[in-house]
Amino acid sequence: PLYQDFRGPKTVADDLKRMGVRMMTTANNHTLDSGAEGMFETHRLLEAAGILHAGSGKNLTEARMARTAATPKGTVAAIGLYSIDASSNPPRTRFYGATATTPGLNPLHLNVLNVVSADQMQALKQIRDSVYARRSEVPLPVAPVPANEPANRLRLFQTDFTVGARPGDLSYA
Repeated sequence: PLYQDFRGPKTVADDLKRMGVRMMTTANNHTLDSGAEGMFETHRLLEAAGILHAGSGKNLTEARMARTAATPKGTVAAIGLYSIDASSNPPRTRFYGATATTPGLNPLHLNVLNVVSADQMQALKQIRDSVYARRSEVPLPVAPVPANEPANRLRLFQTDFTVGARPGDLSYA
């Protein structure tokens, strides 16, 4: 396995079926614990148990595909996705989404914004400007201030900030 994983016995799919599970998502933080081969084995076991699954696949098109099932009360559909936040999941990890040619999960890319007050934003920009002024002395990559930087937004040390009514909250864009 690529990472510590939480594999169970192959009978788990049958156990899920006996518990009444008929449809589920396979897009989660353990989708690729055992690589693409493990993901495909999970798909095979779920399909053998008659459990529809959505959210991961051999490519992005398959991972995004909705699965539908007819029930006595009507047709139900499921999609599966996993939120990928660049600040907590570096590029190309086991959480990375499927692409046109790469297996994986259906990604929901989020831009996380840390909400701060106007005074806090001003202080953060002063810190940024101070670090930028001394960039030759600091071993950190410091980008120049964008010419069109909005007054209420800031990207500092790979973290995004926005002015809002509830400092300390997170906002998603």
